Amino acid sequence: MRVLPIIAVLILSVQAENPYILQFSDESKYNAAEHAGSPLGWLESESTMVNADLSMYLYRLSNKVFDINYIARNFAAPHIRLSNPGTIVFDFFYRPEIAIQKGSGTDTRIPLARFGLGLAGGTANGIFQAGIKADMFVGKQAPTGIPDRRLVLGSDEVSIHLGSRFHELIGIGFFAGAKGYIDSLQSQDPENYQDRFFSGAFPLLGGFIDAGKSGFPLRSNFSLGWGINRFVYTHKNSANSLDLPTIQGDSIRLNWITMYDIEKGGLKISPALKMEYWRSNPKFYEPGSDNYPWQKGNNMSGSGLELSSFGLGMGLSFDILKYVNFNLEYGFKNVSSKCDSVFPLIEDNKEWYHSTVVDLQCNIHKIPALRIPESMELIINAGFFNSLYNAAFDYWQTEFVHLVPPTVSSQSWRYDDPYPVFLNSRVIGFNAGIRTSFLDRMFGVGAEFIYFTENDKEEKGPGFSIDLSYNLQKPQDQGK
Repeated sequence: MRVLPIIAVLILSVQAENPYILQFSDESKYNAAEHAGSPLGWLESESTMVNADLSMYLYRLSNKVFDINYIARNFAAPHIRLSNPGTIVFDFFYRPEIAIQKGSGTDTRIPLARFGLGLAGGTANGIFQAGIKADMFVGKQAPTGIPDRRLVLGSDEVSIHLGSRFHELIGIGFFAGAKGYIDSLQSQDPENYQDRFFSGAFPLLGGFIDAGKSGFPLRSNFSLGWGINRFVYTHKNSANSLDLPTIQGDSIRLNWITMYDIEKGGLKISPALKMEYWRSNPKFYEPGSDNYPWQKGNNMSGSGLELSSFGLGMGLSFDILKYVNFNLEYGFKNVSSKCDSVFPLIEDNKEWYHSTVVDLQCNIHKIPALRIPESMELIINAGFFNSLYNAAFDYWQTEFVHLVPPTVSSQSWRYDDPYPVFLNSRVIGFNAGIRTSFLDRMFGVGAEFIYFTENDKEEKGPGFSIDLSYNLQKPQDQGK
C-alpha cells in the first residue's frame, strides 16, 4: 500500500489567506487579535461599546475545461461585539455559509452553520488579562439525486488565553486549545456502507509578543504555535471493513511582522517586514482498537515525512496628508519536502512561491473643497493582486474545504492515490470598493467587488460583498 499524508490537515495554524488582503503593511494588523488570533487583542484594539454587523459575501468560480461551477454564499447575521474598551469584550457571531458545486454530473451543496463566541477581560492597568474563544460549525451535505448524506461537525478553534500588558509598549500572551472536525457518511444502508474520518489538531499551544502602541512609531508582533495533528479514517462496504493507518505528527509555526513610521511634513512612510517559518513531521501508525482520534498503534517504520517552509515579505505604506493611503506588499517563500529513505512516499523537492498585493485608498471626506460634514466618512479603494501559492497549504477558497464526494472510500485517495504536495495555483485579479459612515461612524455601509482568474484562466469568476454596521462609542471617542 502506498501511503501519502494528507497535507492540508497536518499543518498547524496555516491560515487560509485571501491573496488580495494586506497582511503586514496595514497598521490595523498589529495587535494580538489580527496577528495571533487571540481575543486578548480586542482589549487593545476595540474602541466601541457596541458594534453590530450584518454582511453578505458571494462569489462564483467557473471552470470551463471541466464544466464545473463553484458558488459560495456567506452571510453574517449577526456579528455583535459588546465592550467596555480596555477591560472587557464579548463577541458573538452566527454565519450561515452555502457552498455549491455544479457540474455535468451530480450537483453537490453543503450548507454550513458557523457560530462562535469570545470573551476577553482584564484589569484596568492591563497587568492581568484572560480570554476564551470558540468557533464552531455544523452542516449536512446533500447531493442531488442521491439519498445518502454527509454530516460535518467541528470547530476551527476552542482555546483559552492568558496574558499581560505589563508595560504600555509590551504585551505577552499564551494560549492552549484544539481544533478539528468529523465527517461521517449517513447512508441509507448503514450496516453495509460507512465512511467517516476525523481531521484536527490537539493539543495546540502557543503565545505571542505584542510591541508598540497607537502613536508610537515602531510596532512589532511575534507569535509561536505548536501542536499535534491527527487524522483517522474508517470505511466499510458489503465486501470489507477497514480502519486505515492513523496519521499523526507535530507542527511548529512562527510568524513575525514589524513596521516603523517615518513622518515628515504631511507624508508618512511606513516600511514593513514579515518573516514566517513552519515545519511538520507527519508519521503513520497502525490504527487503534476503535480508530478514535486519540488512539494509535505501533509506528509504521519508514513512513515519515518532513515538510517545511520559510518566507519573507517586504512592504511599504504611504499616508499622504490623510487624503491617500497606498500599500504595497511583496512576499516569497519556499515549501520543502524530505521523505524517509526507507519508505519514500514522494521525492525530495523544494519550490518557491511569490505574492504581490497593491492597495490604494482615498479618503474623499478629507478633501476640503467637497465640504463633506465632519461627522461623515466617504472612502473608496482599489487593489490588484498576483499570487502563486501552494493550494495544499494556503488554499483561500475556504468555503469548499468540506465538500467531500458522497461515496464510500471517499478518503482512500489520501493513502493509495498520491496527492501532490506541490499543488500550485496562480490567482490574479483586482478589487474595488466604497464605504461610508454617518453620525460620527455610528452607522456605516460598505460594498466591494472582486474579479479574479485562477490557474491560467482555467477558472475565473466575480465576487461581491456588502456590509452594514452600527457602532456606539464612548462619548470621549466620538468625532475622532
